[in-house]
Amino acid sequence: MDLSAHFHALDAFLQGTQPLWSPVPYRDATPAWLQNRADIAHSLLALDDNSLARLQEDPAVLEALVASWVPGLGEALALSRFPEWPRLRQPTQPERLDRFVPGRKWQQVEALVASLPEVSLPRVEWCAGKGHLGRLMSAQWPEHPVTSLERDAQLVAAGQAASRAFGLAQHFVQADVLALPDSRLLSGRHVVALHACGDLHQHLVLQAHALDIAALDLVPCCYHLTNRPRYQSLLGRLYLDRDGLRLPLTETVTARGYDRRQRLQEAVWRLGFDALLQVVTGCTIYQPQPPIPKAWLRGSFEDFCRAMAERAGIKLPSSANLADAEARGQARHARTERLSLLRLAFRAPLEAWLVLDKALRLEAQGYEVAVGRFCARALTPRNLLVHARR
Repeated sequence: MDLSAHFHALDAFLQGTQPLWSPVPYRDATPAWLQNRADIAHSLLALDDNSLARLQEDPAVLEALVASWVPGLGEALALSRFPEWPRLRQPTQPERLDRFVPGRKWQQVEALVASLPEVSLPRVEWCAGKGHLGRLMSAQWPEHPVTSLERDAQLVAAGQAASRAFGLAQHFVQADVLALPDSRLLSGRHVVALHACGDLHQHLVLQAHALDIAALDLVPCCYHLTNRPRYQSLLGRLYLDRDGLRLPLTETVTARGYDRRQRLQEAVWRLGFDALLQVVTGCTIYQPQPPIPKAWLRGSFEDFCRAMAERAGIKLPSSANLADAEARGQARHARTERLSLLRLAFRAPLEAWLVLDKALRLEAQGYEVAVGRFCARALTPRNLLVHARR
């Protein structure tokens, strides 16, 4: 794969179509493309609930539909399909090595270790958490010690205890990877990062050569968790704000049914509260609110609104029509869900652009780089693995 050619083709396409995928209907109820592409708006708003659910749950069906409306999207989607890395091994492990690991996380760890090429170097687990990945790497390659870097002292203690229970050559170091004092922990080593978020993986990519990393395997995640106001690529002309960086993450294949229902309720209630604010304040622009305690979703809509208003320092009038506000929130959510389908069809090209930008940054530092999928999307949508070797 010619990484640079793929990247520049995606960069040009995403620039040209940015007015379609950049607006967020949740906040902007009337994005400009409603006028420019009234045909798309009419088709989306006419969807019944069953059709909406199918398009939300099956990206391939959604992408095919939107590609019939947007020239070039089919080609961009083809450029976003990376080859699957071969399974090089069936990871070996002591009995019940996975007993400390929740949910499907262990399957992701196994899939990544199965896809790692043989590298005869000490390994470093970047942003280790409790060190699940490091434990399996240590069991798989006992001749090569593993150093697990983690900032949280409690996670370090839990991970070290689990490692000792299996007698593994895994050593934890409590450290903030964004402020490592020097490169001694990384120099000449093989660094592996599974789902390092935002600046945590971006720092690793930007500093790989300066940190003297010999080999790197990276699965990036949560691109929007950054202190920078916008993302600027190395070679492309496209800029992304946090909304653009968040767009590839709007998939729920790994979420439980309860989590999805709670997320839906919160979205509807937030829009209902915003409808109430419009009446109280006279402001017709969506007013974003900070994250909320999940306990606020366990009561009634009225309880939710009063808690939100109290936090915002707003007094709700006794005459406030809460039933009407909730109904308006439900109606706006139904409209928003349909209009948002358009931008969701651009998730794969955007993520491919982001991952290729990181791959090209590593190439510019002298690494040989390849990109592929280490597992199926059903296991995790964040399944793109960047191999880099100096």
